[in-house]
Amino acid sequence: MMRILAIAAVAVRNAVRSRILIALILLLMACALGLPLTIRGDGTLEGHVRILLSYTIGFSSILLSISAVWSGCAAISAEMRDRQIHLLMTKPVRPIELWMGKWLGIMVLHGALLVFVGLTVYGLLLWTTRPTLLRPEDRRKLREEILVARVSARPDESGLAEAARTALEAERASGRLAPDSDPEEAFRAMLHLHRVHFYSVPPGSLREWTLRLPIAPDLNRPAFLQFRFSKSELNLESVAGQWFWGPANAPLGSQSGTWPPEAVHSLPLPAGALGKDKTFHVSFGNADPAGATLFFDPDRGVEVLYYRGGFAGNFFRAGLVLFAQIAFLAAVGLSSGALFSLPVASFVSVSFVLLIRLSGYISQVARQRQILEGNTPSPLLQAVDALLHLVFRSLRAAITPLDVPDVLGLLADGRFVSWATVGSVLLVHGAFYIGILALASAWILRRRELGLPA
Repeated sequence: MMRILAIAAVAVRNAVRSRILIALILLLMACALGLPLTIRGDGTLEGHVRILLSYTIGFSSILLSISAVWSGCAAISAEMRDRQIHLLMTKPVRPIELWMGKWLGIMVLHGALLVFVGLTVYGLLLWTTRPTLLRPEDRRKLREEILVARVSARPDESGLAEAARTALEAERASGRLAPDSDPEEAFRAMLHLHRVHFYSVPPGSLREWTLRLPIAPDLNRPAFLQFRFSKSELNLESVAGQWFWGPANAPLGSQSGTWPPEAVHSLPLPAGALGKDKTFHVSFGNADPAGATLFFDPDRGVEVLYYRGGFAGNFFRAGLVLFAQIAFLAAVGLSSGALFSLPVASFVSVSFVLLIRLSGYISQVARQRQILEGNTPSPLLQAVDALLHLVFRSLRAAITPLDVPDVLGLLADGRFVSWATVGSVLLVHGAFYIGILALASAWILRRRELGLPA
């Protein structure tokens, strides 16, 4: 352990003496202080907070990620190029200790920079939203909807999958389903139809949803019914309707009004409206005079948000997730630098990061029944298509565990970043993937002949 700490200390000292570190600090300061002044928001309090959290911290984390990848690539490959690594490998230092020392040094430096950015943005946020600058309504919104950690309860869809399977079997039995159709693709299409119907409200009708609350609510704090919908007519005129809500076997609260489509609306519920039961009912009556059918967004069209914790703890948990991502990227760079020269290691690392960013597209292609277009493909095209399916499914299996939620978006929306999310990211990115990269790099370094002449 002492050898690992000594190598880490040398790596930190070399970085502190480097001009690159000074340039990185200046870039981070310009990002943390300059972006809020140069990017124009929408003029609302929510827009201002989103610029500080999502844009400023997001861009700073991108800079730190690039720096971590490049530092990892250069930490070992540059020492191999300059023959400096021989001074270490002739000492009683094992390859795994060398790798861990370099990685620890990189993470101490980048962790300190991430803390610097976080504290700067947190201080700016508190200073620019201090009570003396805000109206009473904005102070209430900041306290109850923005600088807070809220959990979400959405409509229970547990019966939709079984209903979709039943309908699919009926379609197959009646002969209306093509015999060569892909079962998985047909089920996804049928489930999508059921979800659209589940969230649609025809004119003059009432739609009810049952929500399962993940945790018991705090009866002393208000909750919020948040919704978003589109309508069957191609215009943005407001729609009249009425909301009803309440727990089971309790009097219902209600509120009528008009709301424009294609916008997120937040309807405050009084303190104690959720009740002590973890089952909550929400209904909407469509009273649109034009007779339009309303379609609520199946993903976040209807949900109840309520208090779970304070903003400071949420901010800290989001920072831990960002730190785990930077740590993983530093490990990718180090492993590439142990195997390749600096230019090749940089190319491989950047390519791997791009694959992670394209995980959504890769998953979409892997789910397709046919990748190559053509009505009558030849045997060669069929073989190539099968090979592409194998490649994309393998990539999906490898990078899907690396997907993490948008914690900065959750933070800006006042949504709870759970410890389960933090633990999952730390376990997958840290204990599993970084451990595999460390062992693989140690194995590579043991087999590289470092003493050969140039």
